[in-house]
Amino acid sequence: MATKTLFLTSTSGSNQTWNIPGDFGSLVSIEVVGVGGAGANGVVATSAGAGGGAGAYQPSTTPGTLAGGGTAAFFLPAAPTGGGASPSDVWIRIDGGSTAPASSAEGVLAKSGTSGSGTTAGTGGSAASCIGSGTAKSGGNGGAANGSQGGGGGGGGSGGINGAGGNGGSANFVNSSGAGGGGNSKATPDNGVDGTGGGGAAGAGGNGQGTGGAGGTAGTGNGQPGTGGGGGGGGSFNVNATANGGAGSASVDWTSTAGPTAGSGAGGGGGGFSTGASNAVAGGTAASYGGGGGGGGSNAAFAGPGGTGGAGIIVIVYNATLGRNAGYVF
Repeated sequence: MATKTLFLTSTSGSNQTWNIPGDFGSLVSIEVVGVGGAGANGVVATSAGAGGGAGAYQPSTTPGTLAGGGTAAFFLPAAPTGGGASPSDVWIRIDGGSTAPASSAEGVLAKSGTSGSGTTAGTGGSAASCIGSGTAKSGGNGGAANGSQGGGGGGGGSGGINGAGGNGGSANFVNSSGAGGGGNSKATPDNGVDGTGGGGAAGAGGNGQGTGGAGGTAGTGNGQPGTGGGGGGGGSFNVNATANGGAGSASVDWTSTAGPTAGSGAGGGGGGFSTGASNAVAGGTAASYGGGGGGGGSNAAFAGPGGTGGAGIIVIVYNATLGRNAGYVF
């Protein structure tokens, strides 16, 4: 039998139906990554925003009653934008049911991260609360922010096939620079670097499976994006330039039979602090799949939005039955 890989990525606030392909012979695996929480918005002259927690990863090899030509219910909510509410969990049923599974015999469920709320960091999805026959990996927590003007906390990195996600750095100082986002899944997670106070350096993103983005400087302003699974760098403490957090990035963990690739996502960097009244200090966008958004920065006259969380995904690998023309080359 040939092995095929497909992705379920369409989002909805209601249950959806997976129409199982007619050539579905037997299940190899189902892997689910939860949605990442959004970074909290900064508040003008009051406080910066905390980073969002990242989604967990849950694999399973239990086939249930899945069969070619049948259907299976799944739930995949949209990722929240900056300042948005915490996302629901991601799941798929393997036994014909239509509610969130309560056991590995019923389906697979990955916990989503929670969004940052004010200066309180979002929490990464917990492996202990996931459901499935394989070993789950937790998403990283977001980083906290200071209850005053300054930079935002970094978003967490998602769990994945390589391990748990890194935590976002914190920005716990008055007039802090932004913190780095957590790296994506790794056996020993790479956390984002904390922002520093008093005009100090912005935090770099955790490396994860790639390279974390550098924190912004007085010259560059913005935090740099991560690459290959690295977290975004935090925005700088800056006078005359924008100081946005860098975007998180993702590794390539899966390649679908149709061609597209996907992987666990890193967290966005926290927005920085800029004395320029109209300079942007937005939190960095998390990478799909599952990263947490960076928190927005704040100054006396302007505040930045939090970064959007990373989307969730369901990856299905199956053995395909041979068609009537098997063995021919077209």
